[in-house]
Amino acid sequence: MSTYDKLTGRLPPQSILQQRYLIVSLAGRGGMSAVYRGVDTKQGNRNVAIKEMSQGHLTEAEREEAIGRFRQEYQFLSKLQHPNLPLIYDTFNEGDRFYFVMDFIEGKTLLDLLRVSGGRPLPIGQVVDYAMQLCDVLSYLHMQTPPVIFRDLKPTNVMIREDGRLFLIDFGIARFFKEGKMQDTVLLGSPGYAPPEQHGSGQTSPRSDIYALGATMHCCLTGRDPFNAPDRFVFPPIRQYNPLVPTDLDQLVQRMLALSERQRPASAQEVRQALLNIKQQSAEPTSNLSPAAGSAPTQYAFPAPAPIRSGFQSPANNQPPAHLPTVPMRSSGAPPSSTQPARPPIARFPQARTIAGLSSIWTPRFLVVF
Repeated sequence: MSTYDKLTGRLPPQSILQQRYLIVSLAGRGGMSAVYRGVDTKQGNRNVAIKEMSQGHLTEAEREEAIGRFRQEYQFLSKLQHPNLPLIYDTFNEGDRFYFVMDFIEGKTLLDLLRVSGGRPLPIGQVVDYAMQLCDVLSYLHMQTPPVIFRDLKPTNVMIREDGRLFLIDFGIARFFKEGKMQDTVLLGSPGYAPPEQHGSGQTSPRSDIYALGATMHCCLTGRDPFNAPDRFVFPPIRQYNPLVPTDLDQLVQRMLALSERQRPASAQEVRQALLNIKQQSAEPTSNLSPAAGSAPTQYAFPAPAPIRSGFQSPANNQPPAHLPTVPMRSSGAPPSSTQPARPPIARFPQARTIAGLSSIWTPRFLVVF
């Protein structure tokens, strides 16, 4: 198979798979897979998402490993039923390629919403509502036997429908929690959102997902993407960027982002209850709060994006910073300067890549999945 033939996302519209699934368009493409919008002609022309595994630039051993992860994602999702998870219907291979079929979710990712906002913080009430929904689905996953650890919570993996309902997508690196295990067998994740233990210092656990949820909330409430931060493990207080955020909410996110697992909230349900208390105690309904343009400067701004398509989205193919620092003691950071220009340099959201030669807490081969 040539390099060109191994590339994903190249099925033209009107292609038919399994004499059943009609390809309508390419919905999105990332480093590990492509997703098509399709129609199930044997189920009343139901709209579906058809996920195709990427095989480009892989050795035979890496290809077998990728196939294993792809099948694992299907196995995870086929056994799970929750209002915030897509339903999965079918899996097959055709023409030396692997696919599975699931709900097509009409909506935008959190990253899309940040783009639409020009990189500024999202309304506080929206973020709290999304976080509570994420707590619900994480609690469901963590209560499975054995617990399912998502391991890749970030803005690109959270899809929002127009009615506000949220879906957690992309279980490509999810795993079962194994009691007593010292560290994960395969180290996968997204720098800036993955906690220290996911980089090889320990086994990921439900509290690892809580850290990633905290990083996602911090990004949405500040407009500061941790992937592009000088140190990806330092999260300055949210109120330095967005003074309208309640102090209790800022402190909760800081607890979720503790470098030590034991210092984080014990469960997603505990986080949800704290969010509910904050919402109820607000002087005004949290859903009415939104960051003021002048008082909530952002740390990045996006270029004028191409029109955003509904459905599964993938970020632009940009290069990551060349240097990945070690983990220091947490610092409060410095507040943004009052003279900061309205539109600072553009942030970059990378595609998948293998990162090598990293500092001591990073392993020589840490796959970044986008």
